[in-house]
Amino acid sequence: MLRQYFNKGTVHVDNTAEGIRQGVLHMKQLYSSFEAGIKELQTDQQREWQEKVNTLTALVEEHLAHR
Repeated sequence: MLRQYFNKGTVHVDNTAEGIRQGVLHMKQLYSSFEAGIKELQTDQQREWQEKVNTLTALVEEHLAHR
């Protein structure tokens, strides 16, 4: 589930000392790429959140209008 949600700008590793070490080294090598990816992910998630807020707001307003 975490891999699906954090699908840009992140390194997913095995939960071992070696896996973490390799992940850190990989991220250091491609830092600017990961930095750009996490910014893109943040923008995508903020847009998705706003869409959900707008949908919920519309549903509440619709419900209140029919009262």
